Amino acid sequence: MISCANHDYVEIACMYRFEIKLVFKNGQIVQGIAFQTTYNENREECMVLKTEKGSEEIVLKQIALMEAVTKNPHSEKIDFG
Repeated sequence: MISCANHDYVEIACMYRFEIKLVFKNGQIVQGIAFQTTYNENREECMVLKTEKGSEEIVLKQIALMEAVTKNPHSEKIDFG
């Protein structure tokens, strides 16, 4: 589970369709347009990210860092710890 504050940043990124870069806890990096939040078949909360490969469901609890590529007044880097 992620903090309420971090969840708010995810929702803002999706609402404004920001381009973001995500760094996972395992070190993997993915970049794309934040689209919406949803739940996968395991009932894990996810973010749908539109990437060059298509739409990807990203499990929120696997994210270590979210960085906004799109300049915005809300956030630059969010540490998910």
